Amino acid sequence: MSAHSDSGAARERAVLNPVSNTALLTAAARAIENARPDRIFRDDLARTMAGAKGPLMTKRYDRAGLNEFIAIRTRYIDDALESHALEDDVRQIVIVAAGMDTRAYRLDWSPGTIVYELDRPELFVIKNEMLRAANVEPRCRRVTVGVDLLDDWSQALQNAGYRPERPTVWAVEGLLFFLTETAVHMLLSRAARLSASGSCLVTDMVNRRFLSNPWTQQFLQAMKADGAPWQFGVDDPASLLDACSWTAVDIKEPGQEGAHFGRWPYQVPPPSVVQAPRSFLMRAERSRP
Repeated sequence: MSAHSDSGAARERAVLNPVSNTALLTAAARAIENARPDRIFRDDLARTMAGAKGPLMTKRYDRAGLNEFIAIRTRYIDDALESHALEDDVRQIVIVAAGMDTRAYRLDWSPGTIVYELDRPELFVIKNEMLRAANVEPRCRRVTVGVDLLDDWSQALQNAGYRPERPTVWAVEGLLFFLTETAVHMLLSRAARLSASGSCLVTDMVNRRFLSNPWTQQFLQAMKADGAPWQFGVDDPASLLDACSWTAVDIKEPGQEGAHFGRWPYQVPPPSVVQAPRSFLMRAERSRP
């Protein structure tokens, strides 16, 4: 049997869990943005990485603003990664719950940059086969680390070459709302413990009202029915980050300056509207020990 057929058979045996499946949704939403003549980022691999299921998921989980939010979140994180990697000369990047992300292939990385991708082993079986079939090469050194993110993955990351004494940019995208509050604290604190001075974090969260607001229920109930319920929201993300040894330096809601990019179709509710569902995009720096 050829190596190609071996990898194809492995891909057929690999099955994504419900949360990992949402990576296909994200890729499909990125493909929609990439097809626009006024796109706010470029991701020519997104359509490939979405597979056949991703576009169907964008219809099943259709909610006003979903595709726009994913586009804004993608651009916000792109800008943060490129800013720290290029301007701050950081060469070590960790993408947690990398899913079908292709930043290793599409962003302009400085020479010597290493991008570590953390996700479940079965996802990488499928993803790497897709990338091989697309015949593309990363623009940096790309290292995949197959782990269960609910376990302690510190040693696995270091065994893959990660150096905790070097500054790092951590990207945790589209993950935290799937976790329990305890798991969120453990993950963010673990990243902080592995981070030297000069490290930073970019991530997204929602508030508690997002989980119960009538406007979000159709979307959230569909996610729950498919085995990927949203569990975590926080009303004071800066305090949460502080408790996990990170200091917030930027917190934006979609639609605010620096998190709009001409995509958000709604007004941002003022802070006095306590019942409003909110999404947060954040950058933080490693707090001093």
